Amino acid sequence: MTLSVTPQIAADGIIQMSIAPRVATRTAGVSQVELREVDTLVRLRSDETVVISGLMQSRDGVTTDLVILLTPRLVVPGVIGPHRP
Repeated sequence: MTLSVTPQIAADGIIQMSIAPRVATRTAGVSQVELREVDTLVRLRSDETVVISGLMQSRDGVTTDLVILLTPRLVVPGVIGPHRP
């Protein structure tokens, strides 16, 4: 599994993140790979959480769902604690 995150911070403190999780699994074939991926763009404030799910997989009668939680936090030099613009 790979997770690509590209953050950008606006002057008003809004964080925009391009998030792209990718899950690759080998299938029964020698050179076959099953690829599941999503690419999304979110905008949120510092300390807010985004939830990404739905990358489901069934194997041997068991279904699993990958759930990703991301909480960005702005860190400002010289400021202790959460920064709220």
